[in-house]
Amino acid sequence: GGMACPLCVYQPLDDDRMHRCAGCGKPYHTVCCLYNPYEPGQFFCHQKSCQVLGNGRQQVLRSAATLTNTPLGDYLTAKARAAVAGGLPIVVKVVSDTWRRSSHPLTRQFPYRHKVVFAFQ
Repeated sequence: GGMACPLCVYQPLDDDRMHRCAGCGKPYHTVCCLYNPYEPGQFFCHQKSCQVLGNGRQQVLRSAATLTNTPLGDYLTAKARAAVAGGLPIVVKVVSDTWRRSSHPLTRQFPYRHKVVFAFQ
C-alpha cells in the first residue's frame, strides 16, 4: 500500500480518491482535505511551509458553511445539538455517499454503503 493519509491516518484503499499536496507531496484522502479537483486551484496541505509555497495558488478550501446540506446531515445536526448541553453550534455534513465492494474474494459479492460524515463545532 501507499502512505497513510496524515489527517485520518488510514492507508488508502484501492478505490479511495487521493490528492497529493503540491508543496510536500504527501497523499491525502479527498474527503479528509475537502479538496475538489473540479474547482480552480491546487491543493496545499496545512503545513506552514506548504501554505507559504501555495500563497495565491491554492484552492479555497471548504468549511461547514460552504458544504451542501443533506437531509441526513440536517437530521444528525438536530440530534447532535439536542444531545449536547450548552447549545454548542454543532453542524453535521455528509461529504461522501458511495457504494463499495470489498476486494476480498469471500465478501466481494456483498456491496456496502460508505458514507463520510463530518461534525463541526
